[in-house]
Amino acid sequence: MDVTNRLGRHSLISLSAIALAILALSSGLASCKSLDDINKLAVTNIDISKVHDGSYVAKQDNKLVMAQVRVDVAGGRITSIAVLAHNHGPGHGAEAIVNRVMAAQSLEVDAISGATYSSKVMRKAIELALDQGL
Repeated sequence: MDVTNRLGRHSLISLSAIALAILALSSGLASCKSLDDINKLAVTNIDISKVHDGSYVAKQDNKLVMAQVRVDVAGGRITSIAVLAHNHGPGHGAEAIVNRVMAAQSLEVDAISGATYSSKVMRKAIELALDQGL
């Protein structure tokens, strides 16, 4: 193998490594933007006593984390919350937030430790579902 061919191969490997690094960096930046969007996401408490009886489905999608829920309301109380879909990054357990919302009958509950972003997105999906019944 001559020197020119070896140099060409090394250049190709170097360019490939640079391209992969740029791809990883841009993917990381997109994830950071998604996390920033979740940080800025406002969850507004809803007076459940004013929500009409019914079953309401809503989805909150912030690219990195998505939650779709069905919320059943009867007699001014949340009677059940079903997690229909939940896509998330690392960390698990945010589905437990529905138990906290049910117990408090409020969206003003603490996030699940280790699943802060998913907890917030899940609470927002519940808010959007309840908002349909106002």
